[in-house]
Amino acid sequence: MTHKCNKFIINNGKFVRDFEGMYKNIVDPWNQQRDNDSDIAVFLAMQLLSFIVNSHRISINSIMDVGCADGYHARKLQHIFTEGGKQEYFGTDISSTVIKRAESLINDCQCDCRFFVDDITKYNDALINRFDIIFSSRTLYYVAPEIDAVIDNIRAYLSSNGIFCFIYNQSKGSYTSQWLTYKLLREKLLALGFIEHSFVEVDRYSQEVTAIGVYKKK
Repeated sequence: MTHKCNKFIINNGKFVRDFEGMYKNIVDPWNQQRDNDSDIAVFLAMQLLSFIVNSHRISINSIMDVGCADGYHARKLQHIFTEGGKQEYFGTDISSTVIKRAESLINDCQCDCRFFVDDITKYNDALINRFDIIFSSRTLYYVAPEIDAVIDNIRAYLSSNGIFCFIYNQSKGSYTSQWLTYKLLREKLLALGFIEHSFVEVDRYSQEVTAIGVYKKK
């Protein structure tokens, strides 16, 4: 079955990536509002991040959530912050519509919670060396043609020894996987000198696997 969002993302075998149109027409395109509390991949990613941060005694004061949508992960990421000091969560998305929605929905964050429009494929001087964690859930396949620039930007935006965590769905025969599999993404990160803390594959359905990776900037 064709996903209801596909016409906004892929057309005639080419990326369209009309996320602004998608969020204007579909309130909850990925059913995140419904499934957020039962998402096993998100649960595992948060557990891995917490374990790595605590076991390595890494100080976490700023987090960037790339492709944040409505800010679903903001509350879950809060528990990873270091106690004391300034705690900043920055949610970014390419759609101004969904960023406005996130700002209206998130009103009980315990940290300094901000949202802004940003295109991760474009280098942003204001974000250099700024974040202790960059988190991206089910977003990177949409920027597959620009993935090398995206990884370079993520590396530049991370603070010294900062952590990058991704969640990546991959379906058999999907168009996005023709551009970028999670194994190729992993290879690219390692080739750039990222240190792999953890890499986990989870079979969600017979036709789909979710990969979770946690890496440290070197």
